[in-house]
Amino acid sequence: HIQTAIAATYQSIESILEKELPYGIYHAVSNGKPVTWFDFTKQIANILNSKISIHSINTPSSYTSINRPQYSVLLNNKLKEAGINLPNWEDSLAKYIQNVRTKIPI
Repeated sequence: HIQTAIAATYQSIESILEKELPYGIYHAVSNGKPVTWFDFTKQIANILNSKISIHSINTPSSYTSINRPQYSVLLNNKLKEAGINLPNWEDSLAKYIQNVRTKIPI
């Protein structure tokens, strides 16, 4: 199941090398609208048909000395311009969970 989870990233790296794209930083992240960890967790519960109650929380800055950006999203712009498209994150997550469920009963 780990192989399934990294297959798209591996394929994007392979495409970068095959196309001999310029050196640089390429964000190889799944397509789809940006989501929070809360949204991601809700999607996991949805895929599992879970009825648990999930609530969002705010982490006060007093909990950590790390300054975090209010909004940070990785975009695949350079990959898309090169014709490299990664799958939607929701589809990838569903496939990953399906693969895990075949190995471990959830």
